[in-house]
Amino acid sequence: MDRSPGRDRSNLGIVGKPGSIPGVAACSIKNNRAIIAGGLFPHWPPGETRHLITAQIQVVNLSTGAIESERDYPLGNLGAQRETGTRGDWVLIAASPDARYVAENGVFNGTAAIRELPTGKSVATLHGSVRGFNWDGTRIVIDVGNGGSAEVQVATWSNEKVLWHGPGVAQSMLARPNSNDIMIGVNRPSGDNSDLIDVDGDGQSHVLPYGSISWPCPCPIGL
Repeated sequence: MDRSPGRDRSNLGIVGKPGSIPGVAACSIKNNRAIIAGGLFPHWPPGETRHLITAQIQVVNLSTGAIESERDYPLGNLGAQRETGTRGDWVLIAASPDARYVAENGVFNGTAAIRELPTGKSVATLHGSVRGFNWDGTRIVIDVGNGGSAEVQVATWSNEKVLWHGPGVAQSMLARPNSNDIMIGVNRPSGDNSDLIDVDGDGQSHVLPYGSISWPCPCPIGL
């Protein structure tokens, strides 16, 4: 649907692929681009733990509806019917608000690749799981470590410079428009409570009154 300023609404085409649950992971009027992600909920081990994964992404031109690029991710054995077979190298993506980058988080291997769009070029590989980007896509919220050593970081992905860090696991985040400020929902290592933390562009932080962060529905796949 075209929602450019001054234009009437018009359907540009159909996005997503059969068999997956498509959602808008990012949409930028400035860059005339949207990222559509298709998600699945397979089990691993077969018939047991369920995981949210990304099956594919499409980069859509907002003016024409054309698919500028698409990328499929390996699915392997989805474990839906207790089949035997090789586990897939499953990925869950997070997209930058400007629709220029995606972080491809390995569900099992503890690494994340930052990919530039629509070129598809891999520009960084990081240890941890990226929860999201700041407004211009230069900074990330990333979970590193596990258990009692779990830590949330705000970092620039290009040089891995950590601007802020704190104990716990990031469950959600929001980027403030036209700013480097980020709001993060963090589960404490003890698991008995959570904090809502505001991290500004200088890496200074403060805890906000208790609350939660939720994306508008329909929720973007991978966020």
